[in-house]
Amino acid sequence: MGRNKRLFSGILLSGTLLLTGCGDKSAIEDRSVPVVNNIIKESGSSAKCTKVKITETLDENTYKGEAVMENGTKIPIAIAASDDQVFVVLINE
Repeated sequence: MGRNKRLFSGILLSGTLLLTGCGDKSAIEDRSVPVVNNIIKESGSSAKCTKVKITETLDENTYKGEAVMENGTKIPIAIAASDDQVFVVLINE
């Protein structure tokens, strides 16, 4: 198990970012990166997310995805988006 995976093991963390014009998946992915980085920073880690990829649409504004870390580790996440916010939860599998 990688260092980042251990860091989040047993922890469910979330964050929110206010945004505007969040209609398409690529915009949601882009705007989720700083949310993931904020969650990681608040947990005391120096790891960095470089990309978020939506892997499944659950509902009109709810998605499953993965946060890709700078070392290549992928952390499963859930994303909920509205017109002015994106909410991200890091998932422990």
